[in-house]
Amino acid sequence: MKVIADIGMHDGKDTDFYLAKGFRVVAVEANPELVERNQRRFSGSMRKGHLQIVHAALGDSDRPVSFWVNDRKSDWSSVHRNIAARDGGEVRRFEVPGMRASDFFNRYQDIHYAKIDVEGSDGDVLVGMMNSACRPLYISTEAGGVWLLGVMKAMGYGQFKMVSQAFSFLHRGWRMPNPALHGNHVDYTFQPGSSGPFGEEAPGEWKSMDEIADAHLSMRRVKRILPGQTNNWWDFHAKRTAAGAVPAAPASDSGRAPSGREGAPARSAGAMENFRPMARIRRAWAKVARLAALRVR
Repeated sequence: MKVIADIGMHDGKDTDFYLAKGFRVVAVEANPELVERNQRRFSGSMRKGHLQIVHAALGDSDRPVSFWVNDRKSDWSSVHRNIAARDGGEVRRFEVPGMRASDFFNRYQDIHYAKIDVEGSDGDVLVGMMNSACRPLYISTEAGGVWLLGVMKAMGYGQFKMVSQAFSFLHRGWRMPNPALHGNHVDYTFQPGSSGPFGEEAPGEWKSMDEIADAHLSMRRVKRILPGQTNNWWDFHAKRTAAGAVPAAPASDSGRAPSGREGAPARSAGAMENFRPMARIRRAWAKVARLAALRVR
């Protein structure tokens, strides 16, 4: 039975879908109230060994962290208070267990697909994966910036999709493929807030990193010009196509990546061959190279 990591379980919509498809699920949720609720809801699956729920906030620390819960929009709850309270509403603070994302991925290495949706911390979780031995065949994150594509590319993910979470699989005409391309076929009705299908079953064709980065940046430009005219809730989906060695970022005597012109990290021609000289991609690469330096600890 293949394993799916549901990182950002929230109310269990995605876990319910993965279980219905016949996968075993390791779900991670920081909100203690949702953990208790999901433990009751999925008690049968937990007894059968099909589901394990980890109560933790994945990041770069194993110390307890503050988690801010937005009761009006619980899916905005986050370890970042400004993100949880971005609607101007009240938030409640909980102290929750922290877990290094690298430790999580080293513990659960045999993951087929990792869904990552942790408000404001998707990048921390990806970097933790980069610092581990775990390389799922498929991963997805919220489309929070083109630098996330760079991290995935550095790990060996060479095919990408950008999927609208508001229109594609929630449309009344959407049907899961039959026969199924992953797991069991289910005639599933997705609810608003779901991450939806993944991998080969996710809407759209696989594209290169450059194509998806350009599409993402174009959507952001349209949003600035025509606010309110475009849906800004998109996910990046990625498929592993190579072993994915982490790009070299040699450390200087200070332990930081050496800087070149305009503060950009030094980089080799071989490391840059996967990145076209698009201005924003080049700036994203600088962030990837700095994060790659964390791998040598």
